[in-house]
Amino acid sequence: MLNKKELNERIDTYLKENDNLFYLNNLTPILLLLEQSKSLINPYEKLGTNCIAINYHDKIDGLTSLELVREYLYLLNPKYQEIFTKCLNNGTFGFADITNDDANYLAINCSGRKDKHLFFNVGFEGNILDSKILFHEFLHYLNNADYASRELFTEFISIYSENKFLDYLKTKGYSDSDITKAKLERYLSFYRTINPLYYETLILNIGSLIGDFDYDFLMKYKDVIFFPSLTPEKWEETLETVLDKLKKHDNPNHPNQEKFTPDISYRYFIGTVLSCYLLTHEDENTYKRVLELNDKLASGLSFTESFNILNLDLNTISSQDLVASVNNYYDKIITKEKEYQKIKIRSS
Repeated sequence: MLNKKELNERIDTYLKENDNLFYLNNLTPILLLLEQSKSLINPYEKLGTNCIAINYHDKIDGLTSLELVREYLYLLNPKYQEIFTKCLNNGTFGFADITNDDANYLAINCSGRKDKHLFFNVGFEGNILDSKILFHEFLHYLNNADYASRELFTEFISIYSENKFLDYLKTKGYSDSDITKAKLERYLSFYRTINPLYYETLILNIGSLIGDFDYDFLMKYKDVIFFPSLTPEKWEETLETVLDKLKKHDNPNHPNQEKFTPDISYRYFIGTVLSCYLLTHEDENTYKRVLELNDKLASGLSFTESFNILNLDLNTISSQDLVASVNNYYDKIITKEKEYQKIKIRSS
């Protein structure tokens, strides 16, 4: 039986402890964007399957992956390459072979601080993902600081840039099939985020607005508070799932992915959405603006200043346009992957 009193108390505590977050201060528009995404985005439907095995063809050793990242960083900004080399030498980035079946992927791919020193552990699988992940994480290192706008932009910068990096690898002759799969992995990960983030945001929005999770009451005012048409059983199940995550929130024995962290999930969600919008509306200066934002974020830019650098005005872009940009960008990836699957079937 759901303990609604405990749920109310824990939701209230979460809202108070994180009241400065962009995510929590914009729950209603975020909920609308998630609702659009939930109804319009379904990569598995477009792929024609609910299960896809992603296997990479090219074998790339660790030293080659490091050199690919160094090479591309130099093209972006020689200073980036200098910083990267320094990070390799001082132990900021550590590496491990995770091709072993016994390897703990989540324990190896992590970041944090030890004695005030920032560190990133990256697992190498011997394929194109290694350099992509390393490049992605290094950009986090470049804009790592305690400032308000980071929650909205740090994943966006890394996700947008990883797509540009993969495009660069294609120009160097690396497998287009592998590059397509690497991009597809991001899309599938994004899709898996939408549903749980939608319901967690819905519950937080209700908790913030009225603080009452009674099903009959919510159905009565569902048009005002954007309450979806759920069965009582589905709503009860959703609340129990969130309460279970909240209970694990302060328990160090539970891994982060089992805890209630919608603010973190939102970073990946909005990072992918904004990336796709710019990737489908880019000009010759778009990436320069993204890198300018990366270089200036740690100086304490406001949200408005950050969007101005990107030449973006979200007040003029509808949620439908944002979702459409995700489909427009990844539909091409889906089409490519389906073609590669046909080739694979014909050659087997």
